[in-house]
Amino acid sequence: MSPSDVTGAPLAGAHCELSTDGGDNWRLTTPAERQAGVLINPGQRFVARIGVPGSWQVVQEFVIGPNGNLALEFDGNQDFGSVSVSSTPTTEPSPTQFRHVYNACLSLFRDAMPDRNENGNNPPPAYMYTVMAFGGANVLSEGTSGLGRFDAGRAVNVVSYGPDVGDLCFIKTPADSNKPQESAVFVPSNLDLTQPVPVHLFFSPSTGGKKLPYPYSDGDNSFNAMLHNYLISGGKRFLSQHVASGKSCAFVFPLPSPKTYFSNLQSAATVRRFCLELVYYLRRFRGLSEGLLPNLGTCALSGFSEGGRPLANVIASSPLGQGFPELEELYLLDVMPPSGSSADIGSYHRLLGLLNGWWASGKGKRKVRFYSQFYPFGISLAVRGQLLRANGGAQEYQANGTTCLYAPGRFWSTIKQEELGANSNPGYALDNVHQVMPCMFLQHALKNSGFPDA
Repeated sequence: MSPSDVTGAPLAGAHCELSTDGGDNWRLTTPAERQAGVLINPGQRFVARIGVPGSWQVVQEFVIGPNGNLALEFDGNQDFGSVSVSSTPTTEPSPTQFRHVYNACLSLFRDAMPDRNENGNNPPPAYMYTVMAFGGANVLSEGTSGLGRFDAGRAVNVVSYGPDVGDLCFIKTPADSNKPQESAVFVPSNLDLTQPVPVHLFFSPSTGGKKLPYPYSDGDNSFNAMLHNYLISGGKRFLSQHVASGKSCAFVFPLPSPKTYFSNLQSAATVRRFCLELVYYLRRFRGLSEGLLPNLGTCALSGFSEGGRPLANVIASSPLGQGFPELEELYLLDVMPPSGSSADIGSYHRLLGLLNGWWASGKGKRKVRFYSQFYPFGISLAVRGQLLRANGGAQEYQANGTTCLYAPGRFWSTIKQEELGANSNPGYALDNVHQVMPCMFLQHALKNSGFPDA
């Protein structure tokens, strides 16, 4: 048996067990057997179970020589983690014996749809929304009324997912991985998974007040309702914003535990590994070549509200970006600073300094998009750039690949009043500034991203 992880690295610490009675009784293979192999008689049916902490176990049924050729074959269904089997004739100790090799991959993700169905989590409706559509780098315009103060048109009736748009799937992790136990993943129809895969990962606010059990509660204030709110409903419209951006990437929304939040997904190395595991899963699930090792294209992290804190921790763990070289973009959607207080301007200054160091180390390739109602960007750093435009109390700064938008509450109050009789608001809750900012500006960040065109 030859277990490996998704990168192809051998897993020397994996435990291997065998059963010859259909799984009723198991025995752990000895170190010598793991080195030299186990003798299995012709015609013998047996089950192998391989595991390592933090990954899903692989349980596979086998049979030796069912057709008289003494080859090792899968007996029944092939486990998701089973990669291949091969049999080679040997001359020692006997010319009638074969050396059988079983390759397995121990990975982080499995399909969560059976669990969702069991818990009554119906597939999210493929809603469509009209969204603000920024066509270029500018956020603010020279307009003087309502939503016309933004340099954006409208993308009308944008479907969130479905045929010719993209697939929405759900994946799960084992409990002992200490990673978010469910994630939603949107894969655009035109995304070529045989090439390095671009990934956008989102850090959400805390889920501490949601109805239990985690992660499959349903109904009001549930985990499933939270996914609906962000992905397909009018509150955030994330999938419609992805589609309206005209860019193509795999979007992953890990649903954090109410107890641990993102405590085990806050370093560059662990987030990068999470993304690699995602690429492996998507390719395997689509039936692509097992020999195609996961590789990443341009990657982006985004955060909203409290989600700015794990995002900042990822950058702080690798300030120059060496721990996650594919990470080239950050989208901060009205985030809290590391201190957790929107009134802590000093903490925001330190956050901007952290972003400045990471962005400057990218030699012109990295992008930062920072939209805030709380932070006026009152410290002059290269990542902030120069003031491009002011409008109604809002201020927009730009540098090469960066946007810093200060849009305080009074700016939104003005827009709300101006929109009362304009009939041009496509359903944005302009009286809830904190919630409307991710609902509006994610499309701008994606439109100006380095992701491939859809």
